[in-house]
Amino acid sequence: MYSKILAIGNKEAKVTVKVFSSLTCPHCASFHKKIFENFLITLIFGHFLGFWGIKIFLKKFGTRKN
Repeated sequence: MYSKILAIGNKEAKVTVKVFSSLTCPHCASFHKKIFENFLITLIFGHFLGFWGIKIFLKKFGTRKN
């Protein structure tokens, strides 16, 4: 169900953000296009957070693939 995990940022950070996203989800696409770059530069590369990006696969919007 899950593919490889993208782990970046500070491994010793007190907070790790885990984002589960799908290429077929419009909300996930919006996050990556509008929010993620600023989030990456200010919080992750600033060593405040750890980040795990986990891709999930959906058959269509709103349903999990089993």
